[in-house]
Amino acid sequence: MELNKNDETFCLDSFPKNATKIVQPVTGHFPEIVFPRERLSSGMENQQGGRLIPVTESLMKRVINTYMERGLLEGLIVARQSGTPLVATVAGKLLSFGYWLRACWTMDPPETTMNLYAKHSQTCNWSQSVIRALAWHPHYFKLAVATVNDTVCIYARDSSVTPILKSDLQKSITCLAWRPNAAGELAVGSQNGVLIWNIDPASQLSRPLVPPTVLRTFGINHRFVSAISWSKNGDLLVTASVSNSCVFVWDVELQQYEVLHHINKPCAMVSFGPSGDQLLVTTVAHLFFIGSIKPRYKPAVWKLKSGSVQSFAWSKREDHLLYVTTDDQELFHIQLGSKSSNIGCSLVDLKRSKTDDGLVVGGYPQSIVWCPLDHVVAVAFKDTPVIAVFITKVEPGKFSIHPYCFIAGIVISNPCCILFQESYSRKPGEAPQSVLTVGWSSGSITYYLFKEHCVSINESDFLL
Repeated sequence: MELNKNDETFCLDSFPKNATKIVQPVTGHFPEIVFPRERLSSGMENQQGGRLIPVTESLMKRVINTYMERGLLEGLIVARQSGTPLVATVAGKLLSFGYWLRACWTMDPPETTMNLYAKHSQTCNWSQSVIRALAWHPHYFKLAVATVNDTVCIYARDSSVTPILKSDLQKSITCLAWRPNAAGELAVGSQNGVLIWNIDPASQLSRPLVPPTVLRTFGINHRFVSAISWSKNGDLLVTASVSNSCVFVWDVELQQYEVLHHINKPCAMVSFGPSGDQLLVTTVAHLFFIGSIKPRYKPAVWKLKSGSVQSFAWSKREDHLLYVTTDDQELFHIQLGSKSSNIGCSLVDLKRSKTDDGLVVGGYPQSIVWCPLDHVVAVAFKDTPVIAVFITKVEPGKFSIHPYCFIAGIVISNPCCILFQESYSRKPGEAPQSVLTVGWSSGSITYYLFKEHCVSINESDFLL
């Protein structure tokens, strides 16, 4: 299926003149979180690829450790730096041969796995970002935050203890996902695979006594897990990695898996839809796939004209899909299940613009998130410090979108991670509201509340 562009789009100049003043951060009910870069970065001067390497470590030991943690090609890169000409020459030739084999197999550029993940990460400047991943629990007021020092901190309402998750196997954290219908089970994706933590909600200890469970694959390189997603009821976990072209479906209790698809392209992202009926898989190439696990059927294959899917977001009924690409400065839309579902239409021109305050917004998008209520969409960008927020309304056969506001951080602070909290309610029985959580390059986290009556739009505008 080819993806095309729609002539009827609007641009970032269409936002209100006071767009940066419409929404302000909220406090009080949310944890105050700041991670000073200086504290997290201390002791990391000798870091190579996320691992602390003693200066006195021998070359052979460095090669073996790098091979065990990051793969054969990364080990050969270390060996090529040897002061012995013979060793350096042999390692260089083997490395060139390895790149050639990989290029023949995948037809992709010979990038290291870490660089490839950083290129397709949902986190802006992932390799240098203080905050590397965020995850709200779908049922409880719990926020998991992964930082550059390979640590995950858990923040909960009315809790005097902040659990800290750290393991020698938990290196270069890439993604987080809470298990639905479980109070304290968290999946952590990293360069060494997937770890499953069980955090006792009643525990008064900051460090769990039980070590994490490591999900292991046999005979398949599943390092640098780029995406993880739980099914709606939490019985299955799906994982993908930029190091291979397989999508794994896990039964976590049994620690067993099956390979769902062989795609012949490294996978970038994978996600169940909100209702759990569909699964979307993106690759580092032009292709992405939409299919199902139960009942399993051949996935629909979508092809971009250039680039790859950088980020996407489902509507809650899985009948609409919004996405952005690596090569386009536009927001695209697909209405799934309709007669025109073989066409992806351009909704918004995201080319750079300036706000009335002189801030630059727009450019190539980094990530897109859609609130669980289908009311608000937020887009963060790779090289500009302002988040663009749109108002949406989804009804059977109708989809509308409207520019709403811009969100900017403090001076010289860019958004690195964004996500919406799952159906936030201040009080029991209160109608759920949309809360955007933003992790900034300064190490701080802020929250923006969008009340339903504040984001209403005229249905006659921007109907598609």
